[in-house]
Amino acid sequence: MSASIASGPVLLNRILTLRENTPFVLALDTALQSSFNITKEFIYKTRSTNLPVKIIFVSFETKQVHFSVDEFIDGLKVPFDQLIEQLERVLSKYENAQKLIIFDSFNYLKTVQQVTILIHKLMRSTTTVYGTFHLDISTTRNLGSPNGPTILKLLRYVATSILELIPAGIRNQKPDDLYDMIFGMDMPVGECNRKDFKCTLIYRRKSGRAMTYQILVDSKEHTYKQAESRSDNMQSKSQNDEDELLNNLTTFNLSTTREQRVAKERVELPFIEAQKNIGSIAGSTVYEFDKDDDYDDDDVDNPYEDPM
Repeated sequence: MSASIASGPVLLNRILTLRENTPFVLALDTALQSSFNITKEFIYKTRSTNLPVKIIFVSFETKQVHFSVDEFIDGLKVPFDQLIEQLERVLSKYENAQKLIIFDSFNYLKTVQQVTILIHKLMRSTTTVYGTFHLDISTTRNLGSPNGPTILKLLRYVATSILELIPAGIRNQKPDDLYDMIFGMDMPVGECNRKDFKCTLIYRRKSGRAMTYQILVDSKEHTYKQAESRSDNMQSKSQNDEDELLNNLTTFNLSTTREQRVAKERVELPFIEAQKNIGSIAGSTVYEFDKDDDYDDDDVDNPYEDPM
C-alpha cells in the first residue's frame, strides 16, 4: 500500500496488524499519556489477524504481563550480554515464524553501543521490533563520545515508524508547554492516560521521506479516526473569518464554497508549463524560421547563419 495515498487511520491499522513493512516501531510517551494502551492495542490487533505471529515481551518495568505473549524475558535480572543471548535463543526457536518483539522501555539501555548491538541482532526479515521510550526521563550522554548522538536521537533515526502519544483532551499544545505541565506537576485531571488518546504517526517510506498523520485512537473500541492538525484548524478558522467578513456586503455572493476552492487549487496555470523549458538552451541566440523567410544556402552574408 502506498503511504502517499493512505489515510492515517488506515496506515496505523496496517502497522498494528503487521501488514505494513515497518520493522522498527518506536513509541514516545510521557507521564501525561503512557504507551500502555497502545501496546495493548498492538498485541490485540496482531492477535486479531489470526496470523501465526510469535510475540516476545522483554520487560524492564512490567512485573507481570496480562497480555497474550509467547515468551517473557525479564531484562532487569540479567546483564545486557545475557539478554542478547536469551533473545538469540528465542529467535532461533521461532526462526521461520513471524515475530513481534516488544520492549516496555528503551530507557534502561545504558549506552548507544547497546542500542546498536540490539538493533543489529534483532533486525531480520521476519521480525518487527516495537518499544517505548519515556520522554520525561532524562538520558545520559556517552562519556566516551560526548559529541555523539544520544540514545533517543539514535532510536528516532533508525525507527521506521514513530508513535508520539499525548492525551486527546490536550489540543494544540507546544512541546515546551507539555513539558512544563509534566515537570511542574500541572497535569489536567481526568485527561491523562485515558484509553482514548491522540497519536502523531510519523511513517518513513523506503525513499526516506517522512509522512506525518494526526490520529485519534480509541483503544477500548479499537477504532481510529483522523484528527485535525493545528494548521488545519488555523486554515479553517481563517476561511471562516473571511466568509464572515464578506457576508452581507453585497447582494451577490463573494465567498467561495469548499468545492470551488478545491477546483481552484486544481487549475494548472499556463506560465508553469512555459517555465519548464527555461534554461534548456543557453549561451546562444536561437532563431526559429518562419514560412516567409527567404533562406539561401549560397548567400555568404546570410543573416540567419549561426555564427557559432
